Amino acid sequence: MSMKNVADYSKKYLIEALKKAGLPSTRTTLLKYEKNGVLLKPKIQRQSGNHVWNYYTKEEIAECVSRVRAHREELAKK
Repeated sequence: MSMKNVADYSKKYLIEALKKAGLPSTRTTLLKYEKNGVLLKPKIQRQSGNHVWNYYTKEEIAECVSRVRAHREELAKK
């Protein structure tokens, strides 16, 4: 995958996909979902200095949206 293709699927696009699906989509919420295991780590990570940049594939973004939706539905049942 070229760097241009990778950049097309940054966390910004994950946030946009969650918004489009009507799901919570703030950066803080994403961090909470990552910490709690709702979102899996993306397969593509790039090191830049002291920072690791995460990039998602289209399939990973779709999976993340599905996982967040399922998580929200599970919370609503409680």
